[in-house]
Amino acid sequence: MNLFIQQLIDDLKEFSSELLLPGLQATQQISTDMSTVASTTALLKSIEFLTGLIPQLVAELQATDTTHKVMLHYSNLPKYASFSRRANDYQMDVAKRLLPTRWLSIFPIAELDTRPLRWLVHLLNLQQSALEKVSTRTIKYIDDSLLIQHGESNYAQNDRATLLDMRSHLNEAQAKLEHARISLQRKLGVKLVPSSNLPHPYPRSSAWLRLRRFAQQLIQPKEFLPSFLHNLLHGQVEIADTPYLYQRWCGIKLLNSFESFGWVCNNDPTGALFLGGKVSLYKADVELSIWIEPRLSRHKSHPSGFICKEVTETHPDYLIVTLALMA
Repeated sequence: MNLFIQQLIDDLKEFSSELLLPGLQATQQISTDMSTVASTTALLKSIEFLTGLIPQLVAELQATDTTHKVMLHYSNLPKYASFSRRANDYQMDVAKRLLPTRWLSIFPIAELDTRPLRWLVHLLNLQQSALEKVSTRTIKYIDDSLLIQHGESNYAQNDRATLLDMRSHLNEAQAKLEHARISLQRKLGVKLVPSSNLPHPYPRSSAWLRLRRFAQQLIQPKEFLPSFLHNLLHGQVEIADTPYLYQRWCGIKLLNSFESFGWVCNNDPTGALFLGGKVSLYKADVELSIWIEPRLSRHKSHPSGFICKEVTETHPDYLIVTLALMA
């Protein structure tokens, strides 16, 4: 990776990793370190990983005797028993010797041990919570973009289709999580109560060992999901093409410049920089609006108040509009 792209990526990621996503633009594949991953990409890939692993996890758990429950039985007789691990099952005799008074017998139970599956449901719930936050944020980005990107041209229709496709990816991830929970309940015939406790004993089959290896990334996604995705994709990640990374970088620098002159932005501008939209800045009695990638048409008015007179449609990177606020 050349130094120019690396600097763009570093600056964009410092502002928001979402600005690395392709969005409406062309893409490029880069060989990168584990820090160059958008959080939404990492989350969707981790959901795909976990839900895809579940059938193998269930099959291995059902086939492994070591993960079945046992019953502990304490008795006064040592027959078919072993020493108890409870301190109150021992007492001193007259010779000051510590002797057992109760013995422990362990009997296997045919019922499947649900503790690993309860922990699995906990991981699914963590991903569900993370997805809800990402969906709420991203769907607002998409809706705002649909409003300002509206148009009749082929370009406008292609952008609309891309935005709706982005929304469908979030819906697909939600459907995968829901299907995983339902399939677990149907196979076991009982509703599993989630547990954050790592099961003991832990299943030692291949799929469960693989899950444990990635569990930390699923439990603490902000810190570990980028490295999870880096390993999953063998260091290859898809991001927006360089001209569009540079365009977003220019938007960040534009906002920084206005803020250095005392203009205040009250809302998060990430969505507008990512998919296009409006960023409002205020100073004294003046509102300044930065419209990012507005689609201006000759036949339809735009929310910015501008129309296109010379051509059928135009699509500038930035449109800056000032408005004096009424007292």
